[in-house]
Amino acid sequence: MGRLRVGCFGIGERRQLWGVRDGTEVVVVYLSGRPFHRVVVEVEDCRSTHRVLDAALLHSKKTSARRSVRALLDDRGVPPREPRSPAS
Repeated sequence: MGRLRVGCFGIGERRQLWGVRDGTEVVVVYLSGRPFHRVVVEVEDCRSTHRVLDAALLHSKKTSARRSVRALLDDRGVPPREPRSPAS
């Protein structure tokens, strides 16, 4: 049986958001703002996800420092992932 870690952990500047089911492929994003210190999410392909995030962040630094990564991904036509149904 797999492991499951989902939710907010920690307080204040060390608060983290986790969304990991089995933990075989994860991406960790360290943040400099609020409300989270880092976000840990499970992905299907961590290398391609890393490349997409790096490209979006580099693009945002060149165009505007206040633009969110989500907005950049939406502009590129990357559809949001379907939410997983809860295990029965």
